[in-house]
Parts: sequence; structure tokens; C-alpha cells
Amino acid sequence: MVYSSAMRKRSARARAEARTGRDGSTGQEAVPALPSEEHCQAEALKLLGDYTTLRIIDFLRSGALRFTELQRALGDTNSVTLTKRLKHLEVAGILNRREATFDRQSVTYSLSETGLSLLPVLAEIQNFTRRLHLSLPPRRGG
Repeated sequence: MVYSSAMRKRSARARAEARTGRDGSTGQEAVPALPSEEHCQAEALKLLGDYTTLRIIDFLRSGALRFTELQRALGDTNSVTLTKRLKHLEVAGILNRREATFDRQSVTYSLSETGLSLLPVLAEIQNFTRRLHLSLPPRRGG
């Protein structure tokens, strides 16, 4: 693709603004755009739209659990998957991770304030599932 001089100038200006965080025309700090509703929904689904992730949050509703306790509760989730999900939720601020002071291998996970705010959402998902199950015709034979 051939770039015109105007395209090169715009591109250079955009790179400079990104580098300095300033709007070149006014010298004022650029105000970051708020994410769109669509972007927020997509991010929420990426974070929470996973069966294992929702089950982790559900199991932690009653209090802190150690890694091995979570692994036993989940049953069919391997340790690599569980580790990735826990780290992802911790980085997102959904979980708190606490290492015991006497034994660094003893780590507990609990829901943060943000994680606790997800419990009503999870309850609504569970209510929806119950209603859906009750509305389906009974299965015949096997």
C-alpha cells in the first residue's frame, strides 16, 4: 500500500500522541475514552464465561479455600487449568490470594469485594437454569 504524505503525517502525529499521552493540538492531556458497553460485555464474558471459572466463584461463596480443597471440590478440573483460572481471577481483582506466613506453600483463595458483588449475578444464572430446566419437556427413554 502506498502512503500519501498526509497519511504519514497523521500516523506520525498519532504515534507521538500515544507516546506522550498528550493531544498535540492543545497541549492538554488526552482523556482516555470510556469503554463502550459492547466492549465491557465482551470483557465480562471473556472473564466469566467459563464453566470452571463460575464454579470457582460459586465454591468460594462460603469462604476461603486452599488450592487442594478447590481442586477436590471441582473434581474434574486438572491442576494446570485451575492454576490458570485462579491467576486470571486474581489479576482481575475477583479473588484474594493469601499465603500463610508460616508455610509459603499454604495458599488460600477468597472472594474480594468485587468477587462478592458477582454472587447475585451467579444466583440469577442458577435461577435461569432452574426455570429453563422446568420449562423443557421431559426426556423419553434413554
